[in-house]
Amino acid sequence: MLKSYRGYRNLRLKFPKNAPTRKVYPLEDYEQQEIEKTCLTDPYGDVFLFLLYTGLRRSELYRLKWKDIDWENECLLVEKSKNVCNILDDNKK
Repeated sequence: MLKSYRGYRNLRLKFPKNAPTRKVYPLEDYEQQEIEKTCLTDPYGDVFLFLLYTGLRRSELYRLKWKDIDWENECLLVEKSKNVCNILDDNKK
């Protein structure tokens, strides 16, 4: 199973200087819990939970291929994402 997004809160992201900004309102904990509870009984609940935990958009999910999943490192490669940002990896030299 993929790790929860909460483990990646401390990632540093570098956005383009002219990137448009807008206020984003994340789900409250109780809202997320209600969604999770509803997904347990929904036939497509696994898909909704996958989107919830990964933050993927529907279009990004549709474009995923099996080769985009790195099972060993529990990572997804999302190409052609709507957002443009780079992850700064302190481990790379």
